[in-house]
Amino acid sequence: MIGHTDPRRVPPRRADASVSPPVQGEGPQRVESPRAVALPIALITPALFDDEQAALYLGVGSRKFREMREAGLVPAPIVLGPRHLRWSRVELDAAIAAMPRQSSKPDEPTWLAQARSDRTKTSGAPA
Repeated sequence: MIGHTDPRRVPPRRADASVSPPVQGEGPQRVESPRAVALPIALITPALFDDEQAALYLGVGSRKFREMREAGLVPAPIVLGPRHLRWSRVELDAAIAAMPRQSSKPDEPTWLAQARSDRTKTSGAPA
């Protein structure tokens, strides 16, 4: 097509950029005001999350989030309707702060300790 531009290849316009003056033969051009440009929704952090968003916020998958919910590690949801459960971002932050921490280095698995012991016995050098 002549004059057709693929929208995927056109760079996005800056929000504060003005439209160029009209070219001879074209209709009137609109000039955007910086105040007229709304904030992108990605810049707004919601106060309430659904289960998928809450899991993403915590950095876990939806299955792990469900397990954490059943274990009582996350707060109870806010009920907005029969099928609309939401979690407060502030309450999730408090739950994160209250989650148990690993106090020391975890014990070595028995199979690894056994392999290390066997290697030491056969080679005579510490593993």
